Amino acid sequence: MTSQARLPLFQSMAFCIGAALSFPAFSADNSALMGLLKVLRDKGTLSDSEYQALVQAADGDSVRTEENTKAVAEVSNKVDSMAWASKIKLSGDMRNRFEYNSTDGKHDRSRARLRYRLGITANPVEHIEVGAGIASGGADPRSSNQTFNDAFSSKSINLDYAYSQFSGQLGAGNIKAIAGKFKFGDYLWMTDNLLWDTDIRPEGVSLDYAVDNDLGRLFVNGGAWVLGESSQDSNDPYMVYAQLGQKLGSDELFATVAGTYYNFNKIVPGTSGGLKGGNIGTFSAGTNTDSRFDAIAFDAELGSKHLFGGEWAGSVFGNFIKNTDTNSSQDTGFSLGANLGKGPLSFKYIYANLDANGFPDIFPDADRFAGATDIRSHGGSVAYDVYKNISLSLNYTHSERKSTGINEDLLQTDISVKF
Repeated sequence: MTSQARLPLFQSMAFCIGAALSFPAFSADNSALMGLLKVLRDKGTLSDSEYQALVQAADGDSVRTEENTKAVAEVSNKVDSMAWASKIKLSGDMRNRFEYNSTDGKHDRSRARLRYRLGITANPVEHIEVGAGIASGGADPRSSNQTFNDAFSSKSINLDYAYSQFSGQLGAGNIKAIAGKFKFGDYLWMTDNLLWDTDIRPEGVSLDYAVDNDLGRLFVNGGAWVLGESSQDSNDPYMVYAQLGQKLGSDELFATVAGTYYNFNKIVPGTSGGLKGGNIGTFSAGTNTDSRFDAIAFDAELGSKHLFGGEWAGSVFGNFIKNTDTNSSQDTGFSLGANLGKGPLSFKYIYANLDANGFPDIFPDADRFAGATDIRSHGGSVAYDVYKNISLSLNYTHSERKSTGINEDLLQTDISVKF
């Protein structure tokens, strides 16, 4: 039983004890109450001194009413002092990684790395959640890894996310609203990391609304995210998005489809050969305040939790992106992949192909040429859960820059512990 589950139980027990001790005639021969006190002492909830005081109070008569009241009050105060913990939840993970990278025209590189993340959430009142997390790493929004180097130097810890979230019922469905710096979560459904590295924490506001229907569950997402701010220019860059999706089916056969519209505003246009390979823009405030681009993306996944006689679970998935605001022929991208798992063992494969101007090249997965566009790649991974919260994984990605033919191979071995 978790501490969060124990505290309400402890409070209920304390109330029962207090009620029983308020009526000595009832408590004097109450074997059930004595048994309860003993259980609480054996579990460590009550100290020996508290246990003895309550036993004496339960066995007492009207002469010792003041002592009875004092004993109950001491236990009640202890409960009150611990009650805050029922509103707090801690979680986190630690990952050790060995990484090998080989790129045409460069020296091969191998390094050991770590990633540590710690999060805390609180529910101060009903329907409201406040959360924050810290993580290793630096300013790079696509990585919280720290490399072992500099003769045992200390490593940086940064604010990974911080948000306030409201959740409740609206009509026939459920609505959530979030503001701050947060994880994608339910606010943007995607099948893979073709467009967004999973370490990115958007900044701004988002909404998620979901309602059950005859097909399954319909969801609508949207938001406005800040991309930059300048004290010298009022035309700061930002983006808005809207997503409509539908979940279908059951455990035997399930599917999810979604369409997403992206609109990026107030961006400085790039030039061929610019940021990481000739992209549509660098995201900072600039003089060209009319600069923008629109994109439409489609995601789909189809799978089952009972494959090959029910022992395996798996799915196939895909993504397509089209930048609708350029005259370039290099403005699309797509991915295809599959997941397969049985018990603690799982496999994943993904093929990614993203044109130079398909999407802003400061967002895609950092394991493909440090997150560049103008790439095609094959990626595969195998993972095994040694224990419930401890896993081993092997990841391999082969990428190619489409315009230059330069190849990159990336191999990663991970040991991850969640808590």
